[in-house]
Order: sequence, then C-alpha cells, then structure tokens
Amino acid sequence: MLSERSQIALCAALIAALTVIAFSGSLDNGFVNWDDGLYVTANPLIQDLSWDNLKEILSTFYRDDYRLITVLLSYTLEYRLFGLDPFIYHLDNLVIHVLNTLLVFYLVLKLSGRVSVALATGLLFGVHPVHVEAVAWVSERKGLLSAFFFLGAVILYIFHKERPRRLFYYLSLAAFLLSLLSKLVAVTLPVVLLLVDYLSCRTFTRKTLMEKVPFFVLSGVFAVDTVFMYKTMGQLGSIEPLSAVEVLLLSCRSLAAYLAATVLPVNLSAIYPYPAEISISSPGFFLPPLILAALAAAVLYSMKYTRAVVFGALFFLITLSPVLKVVPFASGGSTMADRYMYIPSVGLLFLAGLAFHELYAQAGALGRATRLAAAAGLGAAVAAGIFLTYQRGEVWKDSETLWQSVIELHPESSFARYNLANAYAKLGRFEEAAEEYRLAIALDPDFKDSHFNLANAYAKLGRLEEAAEEYRAAIALDPSDRDGHFNLAGVYAKLARFEEAAEEYRLSIALDPGFEDAHFNLGNLLAKLGRFDQAVEEYEKALALNPQRADILNNLGIVYARSGAVDKAVRAFREALRVDPGLSGARRNLERAQGLR
Repeated sequence: MLSERSQIALCAALIAALTVIAFSGSLDNGFVNWDDGLYVTANPLIQDLSWDNLKEILSTFYRDDYRLITVLLSYTLEYRLFGLDPFIYHLDNLVIHVLNTLLVFYLVLKLSGRVSVALATGLLFGVHPVHVEAVAWVSERKGLLSAFFFLGAVILYIFHKERPRRLFYYLSLAAFLLSLLSKLVAVTLPVVLLLVDYLSCRTFTRKTLMEKVPFFVLSGVFAVDTVFMYKTMGQLGSIEPLSAVEVLLLSCRSLAAYLAATVLPVNLSAIYPYPAEISISSPGFFLPPLILAALAAAVLYSMKYTRAVVFGALFFLITLSPVLKVVPFASGGSTMADRYMYIPSVGLLFLAGLAFHELYAQAGALGRATRLAAAAGLGAAVAAGIFLTYQRGEVWKDSETLWQSVIELHPESSFARYNLANAYAKLGRFEEAAEEYRLAIALDPDFKDSHFNLANAYAKLGRLEEAAEEYRAAIALDPSDRDGHFNLAGVYAKLARFEEAAEEYRLSIALDPGFEDAHFNLGNLLAKLGRFDQAVEEYEKALALNPQRADILNNLGIVYARSGAVDKAVRAFREALRVDPGLSGARRNLERAQGLR
C-alpha cells in the first residue's frame, strides 16, 4: 500500500503527463493576428532589455488595459533568449498551465483533505477544452500568470491559516499583487479568501476580517486606477447601448453558457457575437434565468448538508463576475470568452471532484458498482477532454485557421471576417481578402478599419478607383486619420489626379506635422509638377525630422540639379552617399551633377 505522500506524487505526475498530452497539439502553432503582434511580434518594449524599456514596462499601462508588468517581462526574457520562435512562447504557456494544474490539485487537496477529490479536479482542469484559448493563445499569457499567482496566493493564505505565520501572510499578499500585475480579474481574490474561511468553518472575528483589509485595499486600488484610466481615455462605458434589463438578460445567458461549456465543451469559439436582439420573449433569454434560479435554489438547499457546494458555486460566480458584462469596461465585441473560465472553472470542477469521491467512496456490493462507474466516468471524461483539447489546440494553428473556425460557427461576426481578411492580405491573397472585407463591411458599415484595409487590398489589385472610394469612406468615419488621407493621396497620384493628391498630403501633414513620409511624398509630387521651390521646402521639412534619410537627400539633389542649383545638388548627393554608400542611382547622380559644373 502506497503512503499518502507517494499517492500524491503519483497523482501529480499523472495529471502533468495527461495535461501535456492534451495540449501538445498547440506546440507547433504559430502566432495569430489577434494581439500577438501588439504583445510580442511587433512590440518594441520586449525587444530590448534596456533600462528605458524596463522603466516603461514598470510604469505604464499597456494596451489601455492592465499593468502587465509580469507578462511583458516574461515576453522580454523569451525574446532576449530565443527571438520570435513561436514554439518557445507556446511551450512556456503550456509549462505555466501545467504548473497551474498542479496548484489546482494541491489547493483542492488542502481544501478537501481527499486525494481522490484533488485527483479528479486536477485531471479535469488540466485537460479541459475550455482552457485551450488561455493556453494556445500566446497573448493570453496574462491570464495564465495571473492564475498562477492567484492560486499561489490562496494556498499561501491556507498555510497562514493553518500555522499562523506572518511570512505566509506576506507572501500571499505579494502573490496577489503579482496576480493583479498580470490581469485585473484577480481583484476577486479577497472574497475568495473569505470563502476559504467559510469552507473550513473558520470563525469570522474582527481579527480574521481585518487580515483581509490589505487584500481589499490592493484590489480597490487597482480597480479604481483602471476605471480612472478608462475615464481619462474616454473609454468607460459599454460599446453596446444596453439597458439594465438587457445587461441582466445577457449576463444570465452568458453565465448559463459558461456552465454548459464546462459540462459539454462543444462548439467553442474565439468570438461569441452579440445577438441581433435581446428580449425576454426569446427562449434563449427567458430560460437561462429560470435555470439559474433552480440551480441557486439547489445550492441553498445543499447548505443543510455541506458547505462545499456553496463554496464551489460562489467561487465560480465571484471569480467570473468581472467579465459578466456587469461592469462597463468588461464590454466588447464578444458576449463571453473561453479564457474567462480559466480560474472560475476551478469552483465547478471542485464540485465534480467531490461528486466523484462520493460515488467512489461507497461501500458494500452497491459500492463496488458505483466505484466502477465513477472510475469509468472520470476516465471517459478525461479521455474526451484530451481528444477535444488536442483538436481545439489545432484551431489556433494560425490566423487563417482560427478565424475560419469562428466563421463556421458565427458567420455574422464582422470581427472574425475582418481578421480573416487581414490574414489573407498578409499572405498576398488580396482577392480573398477583399471579399472578406466586403462581408465585414456589410455586417458593420461603421468600422473604419474594414474600409481602410479593403482600400489597401484594392490598391494592391490595381483597382484604384475602388480603392479611392474606400479610403474616402474610411476618412468619412474618421476625418482625423492621417493614414487615410496619406493613402488616398497615393492613389490619387497614381490616377494622375495630382492636385487632389497634393491636397490629401497636406491634410495628412496638418493632422501630423511630424509625418516625414507625407512631407517626402508631397515633395516628390511637387517636383513632378515642376514646383521645385515647394518641393525643396517639403524635402527639407522631412530631413529636419530624419536627417538620415538617404532617399530624401537623393531626391533633394535631383530637384536642385533640375532647378540649376548644381552646387547644392552635389552636396545633397554626397550626403546621401555618406548616409547610404550603396544607394542605387545616387553615385550616378553625383557624377552627372559634377559634370554640370
């Protein structure tokens, strides 16, 4: 008979091995065009370990979202050691998930005192398909790290509760801070600590409540800081003008959908679009409140016999509450997200683990049958989880595969159409990209980027009149977009509509006087029109912004030569060659200018 310690070690090894098998399909994935560029592949903050970059990481909000200090530092280390090898980023996500799964196993062991409960919960958590988005999406590192520190904080708090030592208390508080620095949803941890006290029948005294005060203070500071940031940036409030009743109905539907996805994880998607109509008369909206009410009644009834059901249900509800569309900054283009279930699922899977234990612990002849049924049921659930998780991991292989999978389930998602079009455009498949952009515009005519990128695709295809029309549509939606005016000017220039092109370049410059390419292109256009003095003025403005542009110096030399200022032309060509000795044509231009002296 194995000792309890040996049982725990074997269970942990089994959980880790099956988790790796389930998620191994995601290790060959690449990056996707959904935030991976912003966080990793095109993020200058992670590409240099300089003190200036570290100061910026430590002192600023990133992506108008969270203070992602731990996350950005992890990306910075990976980039420093391995560059942009996607395998490393996916491997590290999987490693963190395995560690989180082991923390869940140990946490449930501490909460229940039963290896069987912890084993079942850990297995189900480790291989659950609803966690694929959190693990297979490189940009969701923030959720994984936040969960790691969140779970660690709870376990350290339990250590403190069992053996009151200030060290464990302060370590728990520090872990909570690191969790908040990874993702704001960790603000619910202080309430979770109260739930832990409730489950362990700890008496609520002034002392036990006061020890939670620092946790609540940290939680409040981060919540207020984030709300203030959103208010300052004018982004506080829901994108969708929903009434209080609509928010309630939508929240109930999302909550019921999260429960359903935990029990039957099929038809998972990266995006769950908003419904065309939110009405209590629709079965999709009046049934969820009834189901949730029945479940709430069952949970309350269970209090006669156990505290565990209340703990699991409230753990799920409380940790999920920040993303149930109740708070304004939780809104967006999707009613829910699989990644939001990463921590909340622990509460539900804990209940599943308890159910497994109750069946497995039955005695007698009937007990043997229930033990066999329980073991078979758990084995089937884990096997199904491994199979579905492996399949779901392959969906995140690349941008094209990801967005096609969303469109198969939700063809009405303009966001998915737009991102699929971007994937096609990056692959040079501009006809397919244009088709998806048109579909995205049909679903959401007011999204400027769809018009802008459709115009880019038309320009690549040589359909210049259509490109100009889409650029004008994008500008109509956002007249302050300098790039819209700049690109429209380029199309006008190709169409030989030079005066209109010059006007658009000027509008672009008016919006951003430091836009050196606009000065350069306007200078080229004016030179082509023979307005040499004006061209020189624009070139000099561009050079004032960037004196190391050899192409601008070369073109300036050409304009000087054409206007008869040969000495200035020679100096410009020489400077261009100093900056870039291999610049095509500059040496020949210099020789010709010297021959004119």
